[in-house]
This record gives sequence, C-alpha cells and structure tokens, in this order.
Amino acid sequence: MKVRHVICWSALVALPHFALAATPPGEMGAFQAIYDFCAKVDPQQRKDLGIRADALFRDLTKPQIASIRQSTEYQRGYKLLSSVLPKLTSEDALSGCVALAPPASVKKLGMQKRP
Repeated sequence: MKVRHVICWSALVALPHFALAATPPGEMGAFQAIYDFCAKVDPQQRKDLGIRADALFRDLTKPQIASIRQSTEYQRGYKLLSSVLPKLTSEDALSGCVALAPPASVKKLGMQKRP
C-alpha cells in the first residue's frame, strides 16, 4: 500500500516539472487540483503553490483562462484528482505536498533532503 503512495506521489511531484505552455486542459486541471489540495494540507506553502498554479496560465489572456477552466477536459482532470487526493493518509499527503515545496521551503520546515 505504501509503495503505491510513493509511486503516486513521485509521479505527482514530477508532473509539474514537465508542464509546458501547451499543456492540455485536463493536465492543467489536475495540476490545479494538486496545488489546491496541498494548500489545504500545508497552509505554509499556500503562497508558493498559488504562484505555481498561476504559472500554469502564464501568457494566456483572461478569456483564454476562463475558457480553459470551463472546458470539460479541465473539469474532468480537476475532479479526478480532487476525488483521489483526500483518500491519502494525512502523513502521506503532507509528505507528498512537502515534496512539491521549493528547496527554501523545505529548509524552513526542517525537512532537508538527504544527499
């Protein structure tokens, strides 16, 4: 069971790093769900996660952003992860969200990565 969580979180941590400007709406919705979930789990990261979430829509106009957020694909991606993430144990959720934190935030929390 823990192996599955580790694999799931590893994939979730890696996904935003591969996000490109031409990210499909479903993936954007999934990323947004991850950032929203982690902002609830780890409120100290809320500002950093908000910046990362806003970066998903960089270089898009307000009408384009509204269109993407209203699309079925975006909503499907958001709902899919929004329904799965709350099922994680609080420990797994926190460790996964901390893994999304930029290195400075990890140091502040006293959770430095080992070499």
